[in-house]
This record gives sequence, C-alpha cells and structure tokens, in this order.
Amino acid sequence: MKRIFTTLAQKWPEYLLEILVITIGILGAFALNNWNENRKTRKQEIELLTNLRSDFETRVEEIKTIQEVRSNILQVIDTLYLRIENKEYENRNNELDSLLSYLYISYRFNNEFSSLDMLFSSGGIVNLSNSELKETLIKWPWLVAEMLEEQDRIENQMSLTTQVLSEYVLANNLYKNWAFSKIHGNLSDDYFPSNYKGLFTDRRFLDVLAHRKANLAFNVRDGKAIIELGNKIIKTIEQEISNQ
Repeated sequence: MKRIFTTLAQKWPEYLLEILVITIGILGAFALNNWNENRKTRKQEIELLTNLRSDFETRVEEIKTIQEVRSNILQVIDTLYLRIENKEYENRNNELDSLLSYLYISYRFNNEFSSLDMLFSSGGIVNLSNSELKETLIKWPWLVAEMLEEQDRIENQMSLTTQVLSEYVLANNLYKNWAFSKIHGNLSDDYFPSNYKGLFTDRRFLDVLAHRKANLAFNVRDGKAIIELGNKIIKTIEQEISNQ
C-alpha cells in the first residue's frame, strides 16, 4: 500500500494528464457528434422551409385570384342595387343577364396544405428555431378557417339563388351572356321572356344579394389578412434560409 501511495505521489502529474486527455477526448467526441446532429437537423429544417415557402407562394397567388373574383362580384352586386333602386330593368336584358351570371360563380380555396399539416402533426413546428416564424405559422389555419366559414355560407345559399332566379330568368339566357365566356344556348331569348321587374321586386332576391354581399365583404377582409400574413411568412422564411 505504501508503494502505491509513493508511486501516486511521484507520478500524479502523468496520471492527471492522462485523465485530462481522456476527458477532453470524450467531450470532443460528444461535441462533434452534437455538431453533426445539429447540422443534419438544420439541413432538414432548411429543406422543410424551402418547401413551405413554395407552398405559401402558391396559396397566396391562389387567394389573390379569388380576391379578384370576389371584388368583381361585389361590384356587380352594387350595379344590380343601382338598377333596382332606379327601376332600370327595361331593354337591359343582355346587360342584366351578364350581371346575374356572376351570382352563379362559386369558388373554393384549396385549404389542403400537406407540408404545413406535416409540420403540425409531426410536432416539428416546436423545433423551429425562429420563434417569429412559429407564431405566424400558427395563425395561418385560424385565419383560413374564418374565411372558409363565409365561403361555406355562400355555397349553401347557391340553391336559394338558383331557385329565385329560375322563377324569373331562364338559365339559358344567363349562360348565353356568361361574363367569362360565351356559352351558346339552344333557345332564343324570347322563348321564356325574362321578368326583371318581378325579380327586382321579390324580397327573396334582395335577401340573396344582401347575404352574398355581406359574406363576400367578410371574405375580402379575411383574404386581405391572409395575403398579408402569407407574405410575412414567405419573407421570414427567406430570411431564415439566407442565414443558414
């Protein structure tokens, strides 16, 4: 035992150096492994962000197109209100047929978002390094859900719109004056003469216009908010990718 203590007393610097070397080696190996894992994780995050950016660019452009359609329909409704208020329904069949054809337009925003859904379902959003990006991504589904509520209401009202219009105006005539492309019907315009006076004094039609305008106005408001948020997300993603 005395020999052991003597040896330790004489060679403790050597033993200490060996311990330090081993410790440093182990810590270095852990550090290198963590660095490799972090680099791998970051690479995967950049790939995910790149896909997200592409998807958001597509969604924003889609909403912009829908917004243009919504704005056009709102303008049409205001024109119809003007015609109703001024009792301007004589000798305007072609114009009114074209205006009413807008009421048959139904649109649906594609809310399927595979890359974002995967980010939420996998819990990957928790691991995003950019907290601002996390916050904006979480807001996106909520804003879209609000917009889809008005969109669903408009679609649910389509049956009433068709029912009311069909009592006074032949669909054949509306399609012949379709606002976006000419669809030539097989019947002449006077086969069943349009009764715009009756339509414009039917309170159900006025309700159709009021509901459509209100829901469209909410849709346009929500659409603007979504476009603004989408552009912010795209910009944040671009900055994050550039900082890799």
